[in-house]
Amino acid sequence: MPKKDFVMIGTDILEWGQFKNLKSCRERNAYLTAILSSPANYIGTFRYRLALFACEANIPESDLMPVIELLEAADLIEYDKKEEYVRLVDWFYTSNITVSQKTVKGAAKDYLKRGVPKIELVSRSIAEFVVGSLVGVKAYKETSEHGPLVIAELKDFLVEATLSFPNLERCLFNEMSRSGAVVKAAYGDVFTGVVQGETLNESQIATTAETRPRDGSETPSKHKTKPYLNNIHINTEPALKQSDRAKDSGTTVLAGPTQSTLDSDLVRGSKRMKAF
Repeated sequence: MPKKDFVMIGTDILEWGQFKNLKSCRERNAYLTAILSSPANYIGTFRYRLALFACEANIPESDLMPVIELLEAADLIEYDKKEEYVRLVDWFYTSNITVSQKTVKGAAKDYLKRGVPKIELVSRSIAEFVVGSLVGVKAYKETSEHGPLVIAELKDFLVEATLSFPNLERCLFNEMSRSGAVVKAAYGDVFTGVVQGETLNESQIATTAETRPRDGSETPSKHKTKPYLNNIHINTEPALKQSDRAKDSGTTVLAGPTQSTLDSDLVRGSKRMKAF
C-alpha cells in the first residue's frame, strides 16, 4: 500500500492526556517514531517489524516490547506481536485525514489488499476509518454531492469487509457508540443491505458524546474533526427490508448475510439501544 511521505502532528499533542502521562522520553520517542516510521501509510495501520521499529527508534529490541506495552496502555498505539502489525489509535480523527470520495476509496482498497492480516487490530482500524469518515461527511453542506458519494463508497466497502475481518460488526458498534449523534444520521445509509439484509433504524444508535477525549478533559479534544450537527434528520419510520426495496426498484436481491452476522454484537446491541 502507498507509503505516506509526510505526516502532520498538531502542536496540541503536548496537551494530550495520554501523551503527557508518558513517563519517559523513550516512550515519547517510540510513539513519534511509529508515526514517522518508514512503512507508515495513509490508513495508520501497517506491518512494522520489531527489528525495524527498534532500529528506527534507536531502542534495543530487547527493551522495545515493554515500551510498546506502555504505549498500548496509554491507548496511543496497538501492536500485534504475531503479525508485527501496528495501529495508530485515533488516526482517522487527526488532521492527516481529509474525507472525500477519492480518499475513502483509496483507504478501502488498502484494507482489502492481499497481505493485510485478518486480525482484530485491523478490524478496529476499519471501524475507526468508517466512523471517522462519517464524522468528516458532516462537514459538507446538505446540498453537496460529496457526502452521498462517500456514503456509497463506505457501503460498498463494508459489504466485502464484513465477510473478511473478525468481529468487525462489534468493532463498528463500539466505535459508533463513542461518536453517538455525530454519525447517527448516516448510520442507516451505510449499513443498508450489510447487516441483517435491512436498514437498521438510525434512531437505534447511541447518542452519547465521545467519552474518551485525547487531552483528558471533559470536552472532545481539539484535534478531532468538528462536524456540523445542525439539521440532523432522525428517521422514525420503520426500516424497509432489502427485499421490499428491491421490488420497488426492480433490482436483483443479493444473498443475505451469514448466521454469524445475524448473531453479531452489532445487530444485538443495536436492537437493545433505546430510541433517541
